[in-house]
Amino acid sequence: MAKVFISYTQYDIELARLIKDSLENLGNRVYFSNDEMVLGTNIADEIINQIKDSDFVLPILTESSINSEWVIYEMSTAIGYYQERAKPKVIPIVFDNVRVPESIKSFLHIRASRNENFIPHKLIPTIQNILGREHAKTDIKREEKEEVRKNSAKYIADSMARLKRADRNNKILSFLCYGFSIGILIASFFYLINKGPQYVNNKTELISQLSSIVFGVILFSLLLAITRYLFLMGKSFMVESLRNSNRIHAISFGEFYLNAFEDKIEWAEVKEAFQQWNIDTGSSFMNQSSSDFDPELLKNLSTLLSSIKK
Repeated sequence: MAKVFISYTQYDIELARLIKDSLENLGNRVYFSNDEMVLGTNIADEIINQIKDSDFVLPILTESSINSEWVIYEMSTAIGYYQERAKPKVIPIVFDNVRVPESIKSFLHIRASRNENFIPHKLIPTIQNILGREHAKTDIKREEKEEVRKNSAKYIADSMARLKRADRNNKILSFLCYGFSIGILIASFFYLINKGPQYVNNKTELISQLSSIVFGVILFSLLLAITRYLFLMGKSFMVESLRNSNRIHAISFGEFYLNAFEDKIEWAEVKEAFQQWNIDTGSSFMNQSSSDFDPELLKNLSTLLSSIKK
């Protein structure tokens, strides 16, 4: 069922009523100007509301209506609203060989005759044909949007589940790396407290002290390298977790956009809503190099031996 607004003058009311009755007999909802207005109604506001609610506006253009302020007002309002919202469709019906106004020449219009048989046999079928095509376009568009919505909803749900799982796993790995790193530092501290005095024991031979010191430096360097490695790995896992959180936020915004504007959403707008999600700035693991973990044992030993020789 289509909602149709008929714009006419009182001089053409019989012609307009005939079109109205024919459309209503086919199950359409017809706004017929003053028919539904009550005393005290703001006419301009009511007309605007009826035009906004209509699927089609049919201005009846005759010698008497072509200069009517109300017909021009209603037609202009419908055209302006259509240009912004693509609704309602404006289909002027031109009688009496009236010259079509410049403002509507770009719109599909119907040349009609006042012949009694013309309206039910030609005019109404033409209008119904246009209505049918528009309904078909609307149905196709609605089906496409429904398909996009269904596929998007499933894809969003799967992606959110994967990202949340990855976010949780990255955080767990990050905290484990941080925990082991802190544990090794604490263990190293207690090791130095317990074993440190024997490195500077005067009763120990010099060779033994040097051996112990070298062993301690190597062991401590390795522990520091492991600690640094674990800390950097923990940091990388945390950065990945934060990136997944940002992706989840972007998807949540896109999901809100889909739900809020479901009836008006277009594919280009869906793509734009989710574009922040797929921006790949690389992984923090890709920026790591061997120098981040190298304890530089040889360099430290060389420095230590040089200081001992002096």
